[in-house]
Amino acid sequence: MNAINPIVLPGKSFDLNTFTFNGHTLRTVTFNGILRFPCVDVAHLLGLNPDSFTSNMRRITNQGQLLCVTRAEAKVTPQLEGVLFPSFGGRINLMDEPALYLAILRAQRSNPAAKDFQDWVTQEVIPRIRGDGAYIMGEEKIATGEVKLEDFYESMAEAIRGKVADPGEWV
Repeated sequence: MNAINPIVLPGKSFDLNTFTFNGHTLRTVTFNGILRFPCVDVAHLLGLNPDSFTSNMRRITNQGQLLCVTRAEAKVTPQLEGVLFPSFGGRINLMDEPALYLAILRAQRSNPAAKDFQDWVTQEVIPRIRGDGAYIMGEEKIATGEVKLEDFYESMAEAIRGKVADPGEWV
């Protein structure tokens, strides 16, 4: 699991994680308690042009589902800037979880890449949640050797300690 520590900006908080699916990276940003995904990452995962994808998402989503974060906001914390703005652009568009599902459902009509992504969510993630009661981020990386079991356990323990330290986060 490539977890990045939470980042706090004045009036804003960020928690960053990355996932890999079919060789593409999907970064997730918890921005003020709302899980968000960079539109550019989702577009690549769905096999779509990032510019037209973002324009279309602006057109079909509800207000507040897309958020634009500027480089200036990210510059306050170099770690955030490096993850969200690796080498280009002055801003990045982030979509919330309902917008992600909308994008998958719209794209899967005729797009094999979107169908593969949808299949991963419905055949891997959701069955694990139903079978185990949870999908533990990064658990599939143990089988591939990307993550050592000990590191995975430590990461889980750290997450649990964080929840116990602030039980208000559970609601």
